[in-house]
Amino acid sequence: MSLQYSYALYEKDFNHEFRERLSHSEDASDISNYFSHTVTKMLNKIFGDKLTVKDPDIMFEPKGEAHFSFSRKLMDNKEFSDALENSDIGNIIQRFAEAANHRYIHLAKHSEKTNSKIRHKS
Repeated sequence: MSLQYSYALYEKDFNHEFRERLSHSEDASDISNYFSHTVTKMLNKIFGDKLTVKDPDIMFEPKGEAHFSFSRKLMDNKEFSDALENSDIGNIIQRFAEAANHRYIHLAKHSEKTNSKIRHKS
């Protein structure tokens, strides 16, 4: 059995801010941006100088099965792929993606509320 690492403390560090920002999101692009930015910040904190992650490396995909995907650059990185295989990073990102997807579904069902918040300039 291989050694498993846990990054649950990092999840706790970012979870409150992420959920707060999600609750104030007004459209799918907000959700996607918040998701990518939060996961990027978390991964950069986890990996430090070993790996630099950028927002485009993590994509929110509401129509996908997992609701997110990684860039090829990230998946080809040995440090990242090892951590993904031997830790709970994948599960943590999955929880963030599920929260983002719930908000996405909510906004899709209640688009009239979202549209009423948009102020048109005269």
